Amino acid sequence: MKNWAILSTIILLLAAGIYAFVYFFVIPETAAQLIPYKWRAVYTGQKKDNYEDYLGKSVNGDSLWQAKGDQWVLRNGDYTFFLNVGYNTDTVGKTLSLEYQFNNYLFYKEGILKSVK
Repeated sequence: MKNWAILSTIILLLAAGIYAFVYFFVIPETAAQLIPYKWRAVYTGQKKDNYEDYLGKSVNGDSLWQAKGDQWVLRNGDYTFFLNVGYNTDTVGKTLSLEYQFNNYLFYKEGILKSVK
């Protein structure tokens, strides 16, 4: 009976270690590698029209860009990437954030890959 308890504890600790490794290391590193290639070259200081020419139309529409900025969304398997660009009064990109969300039946994780204020 004592051997089963020790074996169960070892298996449980091993499973918890693998889960933690995947959650804290594998998912964020994979997200950093899967960033859409075009989004890697996006930076602040560009006009709104330049962002739209390069990235296409944003998902939040033409009416919300003054209040919330523009947002682009791309799904890649279990990953969903969000690119947010905030503008100043002259429609020049002021803030930029690149975030990801990983969701499957075992894990759910959100993170920020790049943030420029």
